[in-house]
Amino acid sequence: MSHRISGPALPVVVALIAAQCFQANALAAASLPPPATIDWSACSADLVSEEWTAAWSGRLECGSMRAPLSYARPESGYVDVTVLRVKAGVPAERQGAIFFNFGGPGAHPADYLPLTAATWNLASANSVVDGDKRRLADRYDLVAVVPRGLEGPSFDPCGNAPGLGSGPDPIIDLADWNWAGFVRDAREFAQRCGSQAMARYAGTRAHVLDMEHARRSLGEPVLNYVGVSYGSWVGYRYAALFPEHMGRFVLDSSMDVTATVEQIHETLPAVAQDLFERHVVRQVLTMPAYGVTEPDTKAVMTRLNGIAAHARRAWMTRMQTPEDLAAVLTLGRWIDDERQMWLDGEHWDTVGARLRTRAEAHRFSTVSGVDAAIRTAAESFIDMLRPSDETDDGRRIGTYLAATCGDTPWTKSIRQWRATAQWTAARYPVKGGGGVMTGLICHHWPVDAVDAFPVPGLIAAPPMLLVHAEHDAATPLAGARRTLEALPAARMIVSRGMLGHGVFGMSGTPCVEK
Repeated sequence: MSHRISGPALPVVVALIAAQCFQANALAAASLPPPATIDWSACSADLVSEEWTAAWSGRLECGSMRAPLSYARPESGYVDVTVLRVKAGVPAERQGAIFFNFGGPGAHPADYLPLTAATWNLASANSVVDGDKRRLADRYDLVAVVPRGLEGPSFDPCGNAPGLGSGPDPIIDLADWNWAGFVRDAREFAQRCGSQAMARYAGTRAHVLDMEHARRSLGEPVLNYVGVSYGSWVGYRYAALFPEHMGRFVLDSSMDVTATVEQIHETLPAVAQDLFERHVVRQVLTMPAYGVTEPDTKAVMTRLNGIAAHARRAWMTRMQTPEDLAAVLTLGRWIDDERQMWLDGEHWDTVGARLRTRAEAHRFSTVSGVDAAIRTAAESFIDMLRPSDETDDGRRIGTYLAATCGDTPWTKSIRQWRATAQWTAARYPVKGGGGVMTGLICHHWPVDAVDAFPVPGLIAAPPMLLVHAEHDAATPLAGARRTLEALPAARMIVSRGMLGHGVFGMSGTPCVEK
């Protein structure tokens, strides 16, 4: 339950909170080392693709900044933190820098910053929707600090996290012996990944302190910031620790700052199921062109839950459109025809080729445009059945878990997670079991959470702007609204009717983009 502070007590409460924040901020500032020299050079090909390096003609740079492994304990040693920068397009008009975090945790800025900068630089200054982006790219350096673990010292021995990719799923493979295996695998993985040194030195707080260290090292008077998804969580932590250095903050697809990471994960399956049923299932049921004959949502979900387990593992969380659902419902019947051959060990290439041939010949709809769209979706979903031999090098998942498991406490017991898996399987299967597996790993994570999120420190923070899609399954609007209610100076723009995650640059409307 959230409460608004009102009446005569508000100034006193804010003053007390501000005093507490000042003490916390003074301690945070005292732990920062002197500004570092950032050694800038052309980005190496293993960090940024050569196409981007060539396209930017020297405006794109990669830097190395020396930072303490632990800001609280400088004697712990130092680590080199990577910083990316696309310099302002019109140096004579330069006004500062804008920092970015593109989410994750574990999204690598090298995958996003060059593309974002290109989008802004190629926009027409006369565009009603995107003109401001061009002016920002002309006048501001675009900067991103690489989260710890993605470059330099990392989590290389982690490998693939159980249940977070292909393979068994804790809400599909529900037998007791499977559950025992999930618990064992989660415990072993958490110990293998979380016992590494970087698990203690990564996470959101360390990243925020690295950002502040970079701001000071660059000589920027304030930190202007765009944070997407988990990037909003980073932004809130910065606002709580360094409100006096905040510039303009835009937080896109905001996480719920009033909740722990565990509580946020608990809300996602119901939201994902509701959006799927309202925006995907309802459309295929009301439009005969999709050729779905089930009478209602319950019958559709019964069909989906009856598809062979190996196909559900590959497909269930990836259905985003009515065409996807129509394709999966048809493919599910075909998979039943192939099931015995699959179990007999027939090579995937043979089974896949047979499915593709069948899809090419099948008429999915009497409406040609819909028929073509469903066939394209079917071909994509057939490819998803191909066994994967990809191996995560540990950097991304280690960085993800250092923040996810290490930011706020995880309190549910193994028995409670078992009940959650069963409940999710029965009510909200389209989300998959990734959240349950994350909970099991974080339950065993050997590094204690840093602290509860500093919501009180945000109450007195300067204004910031939230932008959000009305229908967002990854960071639900309800959580963003709770954040808005908790932060008196914050404001929010909601893109009504928008279905998806990540608004800025995607809405096509001056209201949001400007």
